[in-house]
Amino acid sequence: MTNQTRKALPGFTIIELLIVIVVIAILAVIIVVSYNGITNQAHKTAVKADLKTAHTKILSYQAQKGELPASLGQVEVGDTDKTQFTYSANGATFCVDAKSTAKDIQFSMTEKGVVTEGACTPLVAGPTAESCFSTVADAIYDYFDYQGNNPANPACPRNVIIPSVIEGETITTIEYAAMAGKGLTSVVLPSTVTHIFDNAFQGNGMTSATIPQTVTYIGAYAFTGNALTSVTINANSVFGNPFDPGVTVNYY
Repeated sequence: MTNQTRKALPGFTIIELLIVIVVIAILAVIIVVSYNGITNQAHKTAVKADLKTAHTKILSYQAQKGELPASLGQVEVGDTDKTQFTYSANGATFCVDAKSTAKDIQFSMTEKGVVTEGACTPLVAGPTAESCFSTVADAIYDYFDYQGNNPANPACPRNVIIPSVIEGETITTIEYAAMAGKGLTSVVLPSTVTHIFDNAFQGNGMTSATIPQTVTYIGAYAFTGNALTSVTINANSVFGNPFDPGVTVNYY
């Protein structure tokens, strides 16, 4: 039997194997980072698109109705499996934000139409615009509602904060039926008001009314036809059945 000399086949050394493993790991990291970047950008693009759609629908509603929607449901915008929305409005200002359900991605837009990264900044409630009211001297005689009787400010809100001064006059009186049947949801009266006459806020469906201690006269049926559950008034106020039966009346 002939002895044959066997040649050793070339192979990888441990160092070479380690280098290959490191290279593969680096390539894997690059691929994952690139993939995540592409995925994040896709989510951002989708959230921004949904946000802009909601923003456009809000502005369209405002143009048609003369007021901002009370909720996104009124403009047929709702949460999806990809995007969640939050909306708030105050007077003629609003903010809507959209958040991805898959990633920590969130953008917001106000009535100014600028996309901002992050959630909406809480809106600070301020007095309703003076142009929403019709006054004579120190008395309010009318409130311009959404039905188009106020070209100067068609976005008069349903949640009203009455200014203490309108056109340079300190407001002390809400006249007969001045703000009745306007679809209001709430009202805050300033501490300058002393008299609220008959039917002033009747038939609005309001759930909240803030009446300052300075009010010493509340006329008949002034707040009937609303959804109030309780109010607080001056214990010395003179009034004649201004609230619906069942409303709890507290006193300062």
